[in-house]
Amino acid sequence: MGHGLLQPWKVYVYDAFNEVYVWIGSKSSQAIRKQAKKVAQEIFDKKERSKIARIIRITQQTEPVIFKEKFAVTQGTIKVE
Repeated sequence: MGHGLLQPWKVYVYDAFNEVYVWIGSKSSQAIRKQAKKVAQEIFDKKERSKIARIIRITQQTEPVIFKEKFAVTQGTIKVE
């Protein structure tokens, strides 16, 4: 799944090991945003991570280059409802 396929009414959680990204679409609901935050924390807590690991919140149209590069090689998604 490429970065260009992200839909503005959804929120995506992406585990890049030292970073767990929460990508927030501009048209996503508050309820979905809250649920994605919980899912991101659960994913983060399931693995042994380095001390520098963190959860990073990204809003649509403010994506850093490193996120786009990492997301370009992603294979699969988990639906959050």
